[in-house]
Amino acid sequence: PAKKSRVQTRKDLKETAVHEAGHAVAMYNLPTHDPVRQITIVPRGQSLGATWYLPKDDSSNLTRNEMYEQIVSLLGGRVAEALFLGDISVGASNDIDRATKLAKDMVARYGMCEKLGTVSYLDGGEVFIGRDYQTTKSYSEKIAGTIDDEVKALIDKAYDHCKQILTDNSDKLHEVVDFLLEKETMTGEQFEAVMQGREVGNASSTSMFDGFEDGAEDQGEEALLRSGGAGGEGMGTLAPTTAPQVTAWAWISQLLTSVLAAIRFWAMMPSKPPPDQGQS
Repeated sequence: PAKKSRVQTRKDLKETAVHEAGHAVAMYNLPTHDPVRQITIVPRGQSLGATWYLPKDDSSNLTRNEMYEQIVSLLGGRVAEALFLGDISVGASNDIDRATKLAKDMVARYGMCEKLGTVSYLDGGEVFIGRDYQTTKSYSEKIAGTIDDEVKALIDKAYDHCKQILTDNSDKLHEVVDFLLEKETMTGEQFEAVMQGREVGNASSTSMFDGFEDGAEDQGEEALLRSGGAGGEGMGTLAPTTAPQVTAWAWISQLLTSVLAAIRFWAMMPSKPPPDQGQS
């Protein structure tokens, strides 16, 4: 729920508005990205603001270009801060985490890196070590270094792409910021009017599901639940999931695997000899 009781300074509000406007403007200029449905600088939970977008269908088969453009949009907040505030904040931490995970999945899980080829290096294997789990690597240190290099190159490319988008649309971004500072929340309809240079009127609906078919609100809420939140720290996007959903059976299977690993670990522990009781 919105936290209208949280007191924020004008500086905080502007930082949040610039951050969220960066996400929204980047999304609008990415051909494969779903449309922006709502932007707000009203705090919710740990998030100071959020930019929502919702898919028009339930398709979950993402292409390489779609995943890349999601990375570009996730970096929109950080890039906007650097360009228009002259400083950066911790508000982009969750966005950066998600962008990095997407990039690593593209490179090492889905075989979308030409240098590494059509090979999956992320098998998700976990080994129980004492009281904790440690992910095992099934590849060499040389491959690990190549993965790191390719992930960074992909993030850097997306950052530069996003920077160019926001620079070319700086006037629109400032209009969005001004609107958010005045109204706090902007609908997708109002945002689109700004981006198309039309007069921004009152919203015909406050629902972010406006324009979807009957029953789409329930589907939209499911998409939001699948997204995992609007940024654990500070600000961020609220987006549909980018990976296959973990089913109940998959979760149970993973739990059983972990239990069996723990049993094997303790079974291999050397047994202590009985204490010397001495002669009676």
